Amino acid sequence: MPCVWGEEGNVSACRGKPVKKAFVVVGLGPAGAEACTVLRSKDPNAEIAVFQEEPYAFYTRIRLTEYLGGQLDSRKLFLKSDAWFEEARISLYKGERVEGIDVKEAVCYSSKRKVKYDALLLATGATPFSPPIKGVNLENCFTLRTLEDANAILSVAKWAKKGAIIGGGILGLECALALRKRGLDCVVIEVAPYLLPRQLDVSAAKFLQNILEKMGLQFRLGTTVSEIVGNEKVAGVHLSSGETIEVPFTVISAGIRPRTDLAVALGATVSKGIVVDDHMKTSVEGVFAAGDCAEHKGKVYGIWPCAEAQGRVAAANMVGIDATFEGIVPSNTMKVSDVPVFSIGALDGSKILVFEKDGIFRRFVYDDSDRLVGAILIGTLKERKEIVNAITKQQGYKPMEV
Repeated sequence: MPCVWGEEGNVSACRGKPVKKAFVVVGLGPAGAEACTVLRSKDPNAEIAVFQEEPYAFYTRIRLTEYLGGQLDSRKLFLKSDAWFEEARISLYKGERVEGIDVKEAVCYSSKRKVKYDALLLATGATPFSPPIKGVNLENCFTLRTLEDANAILSVAKWAKKGAIIGGGILGLECALALRKRGLDCVVIEVAPYLLPRQLDVSAAKFLQNILEKMGLQFRLGTTVSEIVGNEKVAGVHLSSGETIEVPFTVISAGIRPRTDLAVALGATVSKGIVVDDHMKTSVEGVFAAGDCAEHKGKVYGIWPCAEAQGRVAAANMVGIDATFEGIVPSNTMKVSDVPVFSIGALDGSKILVFEKDGIFRRFVYDDSDRLVGAILIGTLKERKEIVNAITKQQGYKPMEV
């Protein structure tokens, strides 16, 4: 067990300097969970504690929309159970929010306990961003980030006939499709003139929109929500175009913001996220950061594979093994019903090849040296592995003949 002070504040297990190393992980998303695995495997004798603010063990957020749509039992969301942490001899403190970190004393504390550490990882993730829209605090105005969020949306979706999704990004579309599977009419409102502006170009977005409209989704593009109307509860959304759409609930999907409050309080350098070097070290000695809260070379990735990779690198360095994070080429994969959508790298380049046939869209972007720098696939994932490999290795690529 880690060196812990109980609720009474008395030292219960610390006399003299601990012989074993002690590690603390704050947050149990993919970065924190991966770090726990690496810490235990690389240091079998270490004392490890992890604080999880939610009342659950490690689960996957990226499948919450499947749960929302009734395609996945909530039990299938969980990737590491309480038993896993017990077997790994990791103290899991569920439902405990870390209130502060004393860097001088190397102590992390919640309202229930204090835990000493030799190295600490901030894997605090991110929070949903809610634009400054009038009415955003009305009842039945939701965001989707946690299992509790999903359950709250479901409590309304059970009786509602229609909902509005504010944001036409990946999560917004997946949320709308999930609710559509439950029989609800859904209107997706997006400020950009086309869907997925960060992942798709105009032609790919129109191709995807056509598929989604055939599935029953409705869209309002190139407009914003000027007000969410209602007395105590949501009754509709008023758009900048002048249109008012009557709905009993909304889901805001307008991106995320890194959680940096603990890092700010302990004096770490913070910009868009908690600034880290290639070893995932913050500017504060003994404190590391990884995942959606971390900023590496000016980038906050906000994607699962990157969070896992950063968690591995951070944990290795925490136990004294030299490891570096060199960045990754961001990619996104989603499923529109049974239609896969994949996007990676740049949207623009010196040469662009587009293939459209039999409900399949493929777009390849090359630079001046004929190296593949970006790609979009809709309706197929056959070339995904080869595309990722070519972009990662900065090589050319000849599209498959279909």
